Amino acid sequence: MKNFKFFILSTLTFFLVSCQPDPANPLNQDYRNGVLVVNEGPFQTGTGTLSFAHFKRSTSDSTYAFLDVFQTVNGRVMGNIAQSAVRVGGYVLVAVNLAGTVEMLDAKTMELEHTFTGLGLPRYFQVLTNNRVALSDWQDNRIYVLDLTTKTVVDTVQVDAGPEGMAYLPNTPNGDVLLVACSGGYVDNNTVVVLNAQMDRVKTLTVGDQPHSFAQDPSGTWWLLNQGNPDWTTPANGTPGSLYRIDADALTASLHTTSADGSLHPAHLLCDGTGLVFVSDRYAGSAVRMPLGSTVWPTVPFLSGASYSVAFDALKKEFYSGKIVDYSGPGTLVRYNEQGVALDSVSTGQIPGFILPESH
Repeated sequence: MKNFKFFILSTLTFFLVSCQPDPANPLNQDYRNGVLVVNEGPFQTGTGTLSFAHFKRSTSDSTYAFLDVFQTVNGRVMGNIAQSAVRVGGYVLVAVNLAGTVEMLDAKTMELEHTFTGLGLPRYFQVLTNNRVALSDWQDNRIYVLDLTTKTVVDTVQVDAGPEGMAYLPNTPNGDVLLVACSGGYVDNNTVVVLNAQMDRVKTLTVGDQPHSFAQDPSGTWWLLNQGNPDWTTPANGTPGSLYRIDADALTASLHTTSADGSLHPAHLLCDGTGLVFVSDRYAGSAVRMPLGSTVWPTVPFLSGASYSVAFDALKKEFYSGKIVDYSGPGTLVRYNEQGVALDSVSTGQIPGFILPESH
């Protein structure tokens, strides 16, 4: 009997240990338990990559990272340039801009489930309902609707030039609507296109120059960050970035505050629960923070060092910053606490342009 109990205990111990993620083995991971970083890779040459970072949270844990989990797991490269990603319905979707594809991966294993092909220049995702996702695309200024159950493109609609970030607003007085920030792409633009549940345009809002990204605060208010138009000859003469407040009931947009510096063009808006955080300039400016209720454009760095990308984990109350060391080698992912104090860091692939916090 003692031998039998010892056998059972030994077998259970072996099973539990063998099922633990191995910091040295990217093929033995649960990729839901960590941060994914979409690395652009070199422009027009080489390939984008998908990095993974697991941060130590107990004495028995450890911090480790893998630079290219997509190629390691699937045996091929993603393509050029990796743009953004989203977690939805047990999957991770990665938009690969110049390749014109979306890679659909198992969220736990990173194994390739499907590749959506025939797209143009895919940019960003927005989760809808019924296991469907909207995708903005610059090539023909379109929004594609991807069905993850059938693994097909089920709808497409043309919007204004340069569709970027989106926001899905369910149950408004106008029904379910999708807001699309149309930045202009390769030209200048300043509109938000409003689509209904049938993907028909119902309204067009005029906002600041080059609208980029949305964020929602705890009160339910939606915010829009506009980058402003750059002046490549005289940078100071560019139009400044701005923040607009979106009225979801009336489907209107009103100016909240404007930057005083036309040479900086902000990006990557998010809300941490009590403030709005964004990168002060899209080409690796400082991550700044404006408390909700303030109308003063923030200029003091909130996270140390330049940030090319930024994200916030609302449950763990942690910020992440993607940093370019140089444009020809690995980048860095830095983890910060809620007060903006740096905790630790890991290496990433080349040009970490988008950060996907841990799955919850």
